[in-house]
Amino acid sequence: MKRNIFLLLFQCCTPIFLSGCWDSRTLQNLSIISGIAIDKDDSPYSLLFS
Repeated sequence: MKRNIFLLLFQCCTPIFLSGCWDSRTLQNLSIISGIAIDKDDSPYSLLFS
């Protein structure tokens, strides 16, 4: 009986702690790099991220 109650409480509380929305970030706050370029001029290399 105690085991059944524990399992029921565990199943009810698990989704609260495992939800993925508590630290969600919008796309405007993320820095997503879609391309990288390396240029070699007279000076050292320069990296371009876009």
